[in-house]
Order: sequence, then C-alpha cells, then structure tokens
Amino acid sequence: MRHIKCMASWASVCFCMFILVSQVTASPAPNAAVYRGYCVSDPGQSVIYFSDNDLTALATAQGNKAAASVEGPVKKAFEEFLRQKYSFNGHGSSVCGFEQASRTSPADVIAEANRKRALFKSQKKKIIDTGWKYPK
Repeated sequence: MRHIKCMASWASVCFCMFILVSQVTASPAPNAAVYRGYCVSDPGQSVIYFSDNDLTALATAQGNKAAASVEGPVKKAFEEFLRQKYSFNGHGSSVCGFEQASRTSPADVIAEANRKRALFKSQKKKIIDTGWKYPK
C-alpha cells in the first residue's frame, strides 16, 4: 500500500511541475518589451473616446523604436473599432501613449488617463469610455 501512495505523490509533483512550466513558457521572456498604456481619440474634437485604461502590447522592435512599434498597430486597431462602432472619422488623429510595463504600473496608467479625462471635462468635452481592449 505504501508503494501506491508514493506513486500518487510523485504523480502530483509531476503534474504541478507541468503546470508551472506551462505558465512560465506562456508569459513573455523577461527581456521582452511589454508596453502598457491607453488610447484617446482626437483631442481636438468635442467628443473624446477612451480605450480601456490598461492596454498591454508586445513591442516588435528594440530600443528607441519599441514604443512606436506598439503605438502604431494599437492606434490603427483602436480607430478601426471607433469607425465601426461610433462612426468615428478621425483618420489617424487618435493618440496612444505607452510606457514599458516594467516602468509603470496599472495604477499609474489609470491615474494618467483620469488626469486626461479631467482636463477634457474642464474643456466641456464629452467623454465616452469604450472599454476597448487591444486584441492579443
């Protein structure tokens, strides 16, 4: 009977190791440039659309071009969403701001987005929170 209990214990250990390894390989490598931010439609308009406050995207470039490699595709996808759902016609006038995730927290991003909202509200602009998330 002891032999069976020992086998069951090793099976549990192996299963837990499998789960741990699969979780580690599913997340990006520590050196991968993961960026966090949000998007806002054309700030010059009377109606301002906000994306979700905590968008994350993986950079496709290194160094100084990393943030741009994130912002371009995210901005394009956000504007396409706005065109489809809200008949937005800004044509490249949206703004997406991203920082490396290792340098900013979700709370930092939310605080910055809230500062922008307050600024736009003080300018008597209508704010629409779309809840849009960047497809991963």
